[in-house]
Amino acid sequence: MTKDIIEKKLKQIRAAVVDIENMLQDKSLFPAPMSLAMATGTASDFEGMKKLLFSEEWPKAVADELICDTNNEEHKMSRANGIVDVLVSEPVHEKMVLDFGTGYGHVVKACAMRKAKFSVGYDIHNDFASIQDKNTLLTTNWRDVQERAPYDIIIACDVMDHLENMQQVDALNNMRTILAPQGKIFVRYHSFMSRHHAHLYKKLNKAFIHLIFNEQELKELFPDEKISFPQKVFFPIKTYTDNAAGAGLKIENEFKITSEVEQFFERNEIMAKISQNTPFKAFPKAQMQMDFVDHIYTV
Repeated sequence: MTKDIIEKKLKQIRAAVVDIENMLQDKSLFPAPMSLAMATGTASDFEGMKKLLFSEEWPKAVADELICDTNNEEHKMSRANGIVDVLVSEPVHEKMVLDFGTGYGHVVKACAMRKAKFSVGYDIHNDFASIQDKNTLLTTNWRDVQERAPYDIIIACDVMDHLENMQQVDALNNMRTILAPQGKIFVRYHSFMSRHHAHLYKKLNKAFIHLIFNEQELKELFPDEKISFPQKVFFPIKTYTDNAAGAGLKIENEFKITSEVEQFFERNEIMAKISQNTPFKAFPKAQMQMDFVDHIYTV
C-alpha cells in the first residue's frame, strides 16, 4: 500500500470523525431519555408505573380498618346498618322500603330488623343472602318491584356509578315512578374520579389506580377481577344535578364527602397517565377530592 493511498484513507477517516462530532452536537437526533410522562402508553411506562404502585410511596385508597370483609357476615351487617343510619335521614319503621342495587341484601335485612312495613331488594345479579323474614323480598325482576309500589323510602347506595346497561338518569326516572307522593329517594354517588371508585382496594389498597392505569393495564394487574367502568362521571356535581332535573326530581339535600388528594398524584408522570384516561389536561384536584355525594330526592 502506497503512502498516497494511506493519506487518502486517513483524510476520509478525519472527515468521518468531523461528521460524527457534528451529529453528536445535533440534539434533534438524540432527544433526552424519555421520562414516564413522555413514554405514555409504552411497555416501559407501564412497568415503571407498576413498580411505583407497589412501593410504600403510593398512598392508600382507604384506611385499612374501614375495609369491609366480604367473607364476614358481621362486617357486612355492620356496613348495612351504617348505610341505614347515615344515608337515610328518617326512620324506616312501618315504611315501604326499596333497596335499589341491593347486592347481597343486607340493607334489606337491616330494614326488616327495624320493623319496616315491607323491604324489597332489587339487583340485576342474584347474589342474595338468605333472609328469614316474611316482610322481605329479594328479586332481579323489576315487575316484582313495581307490584309492591309505592315506596316511602328508596335507597341507592354506591350503585348509580356502577350501573350496567342503564344511564343514571333512567334509573332515577324508574325510581320516581314507584315513589310514594311524600316519599324520598336517598342516593350515595361514588364518582369515577374518587380515590376508591373501582373498589380495587379490596385487592390492593392504593388510591386512584383506575385513573392512572387503563383498562387493559388493570386487567394485567388484576387478572381475576372483572374490570369495567360503565359510568365514567368526570364532573360529579354537575352530572348528578343534571340527573335529578332529567328525571323530574327535586334535590332536597346535598352532602359532599371529601378527602385531601396527596401531592404524590400531582407528579408529571402520573398526571400524564391521568390525562390519558380522563378529559383533564390540568390536575383535576377538585374532582378527585370528591369521595361521595349524597342526595335526597323528592317529587
